[in-house]
Amino acid sequence: MEKQDIQSSEISIADHIEEISVTQEIACSGRHTEKSKAERKLLLKADLVILPICSVVWWVTYLDRNSIGNARIMGVQKDLHMTDDQFYNCLTMFFVGYIVFLVPANVTSRIFKPNRSVGVAVIYFGVILCCMGVATNYATILALRLLLGCGQAYVQFLTIYISLWYKRDEVAFRTAIFFSCSTISGSFSGLIAYGIQKYLTFAKTGRAPWSWLFIIEGCVAIGIGIIAFVLLPRLPDDLQKSGKNHWLFTKEEIDLAVVRFASYNSAHEKVKPAQFLEVIKDPKSWLFAFSQGACVMGVSVVGSFLPSFISTFGFSPIQTQLFSVIPYACAFSTVLGSGFLSDRLNRKMPFLLGSFIVGCIGFILLLAVHNKPVDIFATCLITASCYTCILLVPVWLNINTVGFTKRGTTWALAEIFGLTWSIMGTRIYNTPPLYIKGHAVVLSLNFLACFAVFTAYIYMRRMNKEKERLETEYANRGEVHPDIANNNSLEEVEKECISVTFGTMEPLPELPTIRRLVTGHNKEGKAIFDFDEVLVPVNPAPAHASQTGSLSLPLGVTLIHRTRNYPVKIQGSTEELTVDNLQRNQGEKGIVCQIVDLPPTPKGTPGFLHRNQSLDYGVVLKGSMKIILDDGVEHTLNEGDVYVQKGTIHAWRNITSEYCRFLTVVIPSEKVEVKETGEFLEVSKVPGLSD
Repeated sequence: MEKQDIQSSEISIADHIEEISVTQEIACSGRHTEKSKAERKLLLKADLVILPICSVVWWVTYLDRNSIGNARIMGVQKDLHMTDDQFYNCLTMFFVGYIVFLVPANVTSRIFKPNRSVGVAVIYFGVILCCMGVATNYATILALRLLLGCGQAYVQFLTIYISLWYKRDEVAFRTAIFFSCSTISGSFSGLIAYGIQKYLTFAKTGRAPWSWLFIIEGCVAIGIGIIAFVLLPRLPDDLQKSGKNHWLFTKEEIDLAVVRFASYNSAHEKVKPAQFLEVIKDPKSWLFAFSQGACVMGVSVVGSFLPSFISTFGFSPIQTQLFSVIPYACAFSTVLGSGFLSDRLNRKMPFLLGSFIVGCIGFILLLAVHNKPVDIFATCLITASCYTCILLVPVWLNINTVGFTKRGTTWALAEIFGLTWSIMGTRIYNTPPLYIKGHAVVLSLNFLACFAVFTAYIYMRRMNKEKERLETEYANRGEVHPDIANNNSLEEVEKECISVTFGTMEPLPELPTIRRLVTGHNKEGKAIFDFDEVLVPVNPAPAHASQTGSLSLPLGVTLIHRTRNYPVKIQGSTEELTVDNLQRNQGEKGIVCQIVDLPPTPKGTPGFLHRNQSLDYGVVLKGSMKIILDDGVEHTLNEGDVYVQKGTIHAWRNITSEYCRFLTVVIPSEKVEVKETGEFLEVSKVPGLSD
């Protein structure tokens, strides 16, 4: 497991309930730290380009997928001679296509690049909808709805994409903005349907109004898909790999975006098959899935049947299209408000639980009271509830799931639950005009979601309390827990409730970055450049060591390269390259090359005397530092000086007022043996740091 993942576990587990210690402030602190001018500029560009593109994509896909509900009021079912069961089959097939492509779409979108996968999917979406506009029978609509669902699976990746551009205290409100576009789409769909039904009648155009609805909305989708394909940026680490300016971001802004991205993700992370199993074993995955199931079912029911509900309240077809705008307007307000407040307060669970409770109240009113004002009010509560929940569940899931593969798979599992329940939703609303069976089933699933959200909160709170207790015990003794010393995986740490005290791994943008060029071979054995990128130093020092130890400023470490074994087996491009790991796994015999930025040592503070089981080569790149041996003898190393450290007890001290930067190559060795006595000298580490 790479050290970046251990750092991420510290953030992720702590953020389950968004109550963390003051030493862990990266990306998930409840306090809003002041952003630099460069970071504010980066965010502004993202807010002015990335967010609007994602928003209009989300808007048009919901406009298109829900259009069949309006088309039903406009006569598509009657014109194509569909029975009620056949219409429900058309609703169901959308979710079948969605489910089939959901996992592949989430996992492969990084490979295909978001701009391509999302842009092509939206263009495809529009083409399919235009084809629905010229359909002449039930079978054609059925097949096209299946294909429409396949495209939606790729658009859904935007939920993950947004979370990779914004930090945890920024993402909920931004997600709320583009999620609110799904509510706007409901209002627009009603208004468009109203205008078409009034002005583009069959008598005037020779084409049925529902046909115009599909064609117009399909053409809009094609245009927006082209915009997304051309303008939507790739992920930050993908942009950095090119080593060039992007049309929107400078190289410096891309590097800063990678620093923000890497604060709770592994940059350049590949698909990791082992994380598929971890998703199944993690209780949180199933709690998220039950919660997502309820809200996705609610949204699909509203999208497919809201006009039908309203028509049973006693409105004419044209009035139904207009009155369908009101619930979506309520949802628009609650989505934005919940997103903003949950970011400001850094609390997701209370808003999520409260939204599910509001949905329960709405369904109870529809079941118990039957008059027009109360029915309209109840549909407003239900619509506001389900759209707010479908905002907050993905945000809560993404900020508490570490690893690209695990996050994508957990999200896919949650969506599969939602879509499976949505299929059920298309079959249970077949008892008009009161739809008692359908409302009762959705109400029960909302109660189940309330239970799942509260259980997840209790479960993660218990884990955090146990972690904090263990962290305190080990920190008070100045020790590092064995799981951390052995570099256990995130999943093992989570399972055993072990507190990660091996530092924040916080990026240190104030230190000079390092350009790394790595060569390799292609499939034909020709030399290539595998990597040309900028690395940012990170702070691996544990919180208790940096607060009570010898360092007043953070230690900076930049891993240049490492191998798993020695002699090195060079096979393929990147097998020997792990950019974020600062510890060896137990039993590994690889070589580590890294650059260390040693901060000034406060006066009167001794360095840590320690012995590594390794042969170390080093060269001072900038500044000066002292090396001190256990007998008290010391020497000063200045810029350009080199050292060879042969497993002796030693300490480092920086007696200047500036950082000292040095390059070191660490080669594992056998235990140091005193030849005369045959004694083997034991290793003694700096608390919290590896060699």
